Amino acid sequence: MSENITAKMTVLVVDDYAEIRSLLRLWLEERGYRVAEAADGREAMEVAARERPALILMDVMLPDLDGFDATLRIRQQEGLRDVPVVATSAYEQSGKAAQLQIDPAAVGFNGYLAKPFGPGQLDEVLERFAPKRVILASSAGTV
Repeated sequence: MSENITAKMTVLVVDDYAEIRSLLRLWLEERGYRVAEAADGREAMEVAARERPALILMDVMLPDLDGFDATLRIRQQEGLRDVPVVATSAYEQSGKAAQLQIDPAAVGFNGYLAKPFGPGQLDEVLERFAPKRVILASSAGTV
């Protein structure tokens, strides 16, 4: 007999503002996700390698190592290349911000979520990029 086990999907929230990370943690946990957090690009790389998230919400304006470079480096890590990374930003309508809105993939992201955003916009991103749970087959108890 095979037993199915469901595991919560992990979302990595990367933002240098603790208040934004806390709000996103609340929204994500209410929706059944497990949340990991990072406050800058270097920490995001470490947490992503350790936690292996199903989705990364990456602020692009970060101290030390920005979200563009952190995403590029995360994508170079074995096992993280295909993890969807959605840029979050309050960038103005110029330069990379315009490119993020037109074609996020051109600058290394799977999607773009403009700040400020609410739970509805977050739900759209989650629906597109991250299932709530994964079913793991267990051989425990088989005859």
